Amino acid sequence: MTTMGDVLLPDHRLRSMIAGAFRRGTDLGPSIETIEAGYIESEHHANRLVDEFIDAGHVTPAEAPAPENIKLALWEAYHWYLQSVDCAPKGEFLMGSADDEVGRYPVEGPQHKVTIGKSFYVAIHQTTQGQWEAAMGTTPWDGKGHAVNNPSHAANHLCWDDGMAFSAKLAEKDGRTYRLPTDAEWEYACRAGSTTRYCYGNDLKLEKLAEYSWYLDAGWDEEDQRYPHQVGVKKPNAWGIHDMHGNLWEFCMDMTHPNREGAPSDGSAWLKDGHTNDSGITGRVLRGGGLRSTDRRVRTASRHGYPQNVSSYYTGFRIMCEVSPKAK
Repeated sequence: MTTMGDVLLPDHRLRSMIAGAFRRGTDLGPSIETIEAGYIESEHHANRLVDEFIDAGHVTPAEAPAPENIKLALWEAYHWYLQSVDCAPKGEFLMGSADDEVGRYPVEGPQHKVTIGKSFYVAIHQTTQGQWEAAMGTTPWDGKGHAVNNPSHAANHLCWDDGMAFSAKLAEKDGRTYRLPTDAEWEYACRAGSTTRYCYGNDLKLEKLAEYSWYLDAGWDEEDQRYPHQVGVKKPNAWGIHDMHGNLWEFCMDMTHPNREGAPSDGSAWLKDGHTNDSGITGRVLRGGGLRSTDRRVRTASRHGYPQNVSSYYTGFRIMCEVSPKAK
């Protein structure tokens, strides 16, 4: 519950009102950089936002929040609504690629039905530098290759372990369960109901891929553009999710396997009998392709793997949140 003056307002109501203001494009919305820093520009700014809620009939004057409460709600709204959307309803889909799909790798099969038994929230873009720094207080990409400091750029030089730590930090804030998506959840969200090579179609002539993806021939082909780009610039899929093709390979929960034979059919993470390297480090699934990947590698069904404690200029992640009551 969030305290609004002397009234207790359910958290979801305040988050919904703030998210609505952002989605309507209101000029009352603070900049992304301001929100990521965890504060708003001024008390006057907060009061203007509350006035809009009152004028729209969302709250009464008696429910007007104190500036500190609106600060917290804005920060929470950023993570819960701007970064995440309730875009993945429960359902079934065919995971992997058909034997005759152009560009198919053996690791993508056999194609099999997966049932997603519960809706989930998923980040509409890859975790940004600004999001990581605001939560973790570090800049792992700073001074490393193929990275430009910019809070709106996808954060690279992050490994699977980093994704788990970031998720845990968000969970500390509001008690919900944040984590990396499973391999199946990732593909389900990427497809958004599609059954084609890419989320928007087969595009065998690659006429539209650059509209949806930063990849080898759209970004890496220019020497001064060889770094992860600003998120949300390319077109989203049918569920409003950006950058599922390219920009950064994204870590998933699952261990790596040579193919999908014997994989779970319920959308859960495959955590048995996976690959480990000579040092005993577990390999984790990567999805989506990266800024240097070919058009074949950024297809929806494409899968790769990497040791869970190793990062690269082409690795990052996006988070998801389980739809469940907040922890006490």
